[in-house]
Amino acid sequence: MIREQIRNGFSHADSNKILSDTPEQMSGYHGSFDGSQELRKVSLNQKLIPSIQSALIDDFARNNALNYFKFVFELMRKIEGRLKDKN
Repeated sequence: MIREQIRNGFSHADSNKILSDTPEQMSGYHGSFDGSQELRKVSLNQKLIPSIQSALIDDFARNNALNYFKFVFELMRKIEGRLKDKN
């Protein structure tokens, strides 16, 4: 999961991998500020609208970066310990 969603997702800029756990559909509303159109509820694919996609990726990165880097640094520490034990 980490390799596909985070490492591959970000290193290859693949929003489909980064947002794989995010629902495609979201609700929004369509209307006009002057009241000439009735307010309608619409369904949008949030993964295809660039501004929403960008906000979702930003939220994902902020929510997951610290835990991801903790995981990576702990993994590096374990590998370093194993290498020291071999010498």
